[in-house]
Amino acid sequence: YLDGKIVRANLVKAGPLLDRACTLGDGDACHRFATLLRESSTQEDADYAGRRQRAATLDQRGCELRSGGSCLTLAEFYWQGGAPSRARAESLFEDSCRMGVAEACHRLAGIRDNDQRLLLKACASGGFAECPELNPLAGQQ
Repeated sequence: YLDGKIVRANLVKAGPLLDRACTLGDGDACHRFATLLRESSTQEDADYAGRRQRAATLDQRGCELRSGGSCLTLAEFYWQGGAPSRARAESLFEDSCRMGVAEACHRLAGIRDNDQRLLLKACASGGFAECPELNPLAGQQ
């Protein structure tokens, strides 16, 4: 119901199913439901703040259940919070990178003075501007 690939997209039906899957321990379902809540609400909605808070709670659970996407989303949230939250953000970027999320490895490399090992890990999974410089042969494919 979420992406419309098998059945017609129906976000009203997708939400409760993702919520149930999250409750049963599917971290990626937690992240998909959190993303759905964030993307389907606007500041004009009466329950906007509640939906954003619920999304954060879902991503927290998703990260605990080893969803790299949830950890990345939380890391971005903490990073925007300023200095006291930056250490927590860096730890979450690291967790997400370990789970194979290329964007997290890329962000962590930037935080750590363009750590080449992290950039190479990011480039193995995603196309970032630095990748051709690190591996000139990759750009010739």
